[in-house]
Amino acid sequence: MNRIRFMRRGNIEIVIGTGSHHFPRQTHESYIFGILLSGTEILCIGEKSFEMQPGWCYVLPSDTPLEVLPQGEICYLSVCLKQHLAQALRQYEPDCYITAKGGDRLLYAVQGIWRGQLEEQALLQELSSLFSFHRRKTGAAEETISRAVRYLKEHADTKYQLEELSREVNLSKYYLTRVFKKAMGITPKQYHQQCRLRLIKSRAMRRSQSELAYEMDFSSQSHMESVFLENMGISLGQYIASIREEPQ
Repeated sequence: MNRIRFMRRGNIEIVIGTGSHHFPRQTHESYIFGILLSGTEILCIGEKSFEMQPGWCYVLPSDTPLEVLPQGEICYLSVCLKQHLAQALRQYEPDCYITAKGGDRLLYAVQGIWRGQLEEQALLQELSSLFSFHRRKTGAAEETISRAVRYLKEHADTKYQLEELSREVNLSKYYLTRVFKKAMGITPKQYHQQCRLRLIKSRAMRRSQSELAYEMDFSSQSHMESVFLENMGISLGQYIASIREEPQ
């Protein structure tokens, strides 16, 4: 059984999880720093794979594909930087996604932010210092991909329509799918599903699950719940119950 706890403070979300769920290839809007606390796992980041050991840290830039393959039960902690914190790092890529050092510093920084002893910018600097970075290279297709991403986000509450998307960016369906996957590591359809999951998470505290399924144009509530479980490792009900907001 997977157990995942979500804790939010400002533009930071801390995720602590235990289990053996295979998280399929997906991307995140957040810029993520994490540590494997126990067990072993294979992390597939972009086109590279890493065999993680306890105490090792990783960094995942925004919109970089990730797949998690636990080798038995694992325990992990992730720090998800959102909004302006993610934007501050968006133009940078790490020289390496993995480091065997810095685990104690990451945990100390997380403890500091949660106790209110560390400001957001100080946390950003502390986490960034665990890795070396270089400026992200941009390609000619970036504007087209950005338009496609914006469209998919804006239409996250409707079913995926490749024909409408290709018309929006003025590319053939085949060519759009090919260049999108090359740039993002996943297909437009897979990215659209990630956008839908983010929207479900943002609305889950204010809607019933049946209302959510209707608003999000799923064929049924059970279909929405199965998609959520497959990608998140826990049910939507468990997610709602696990959220802990900023301490007062």
